[in-house]
Amino acid sequence: MRGIQVSGKLVELLGAATEGLCGWLSDALPKLEQAWWSSLVLSNLSYQQRDRVERQGIDSLRKLDLLNNRIFTTISWNY
Repeated sequence: MRGIQVSGKLVELLGAATEGLCGWLSDALPKLEQAWWSSLVLSNLSYQQRDRVERQGIDSLRKLDLLNNRIFTTISWNY
């Protein structure tokens, strides 16, 4: 029973982290570059990730998964 509680809390925390990170990145990335979606997001995805983004019509950070958002945080800090 304890494992289920921990699992549920982890999912909750990951959701909150994703929301916070997406909000921060959505504000920070456009300040770095005007064409931020293509130059800071799409250009840093693998071929498979980029293909998925295009096929699914993903056009915002909130629609990407947490791992991809972590990659963008690294890009922002290096800019």
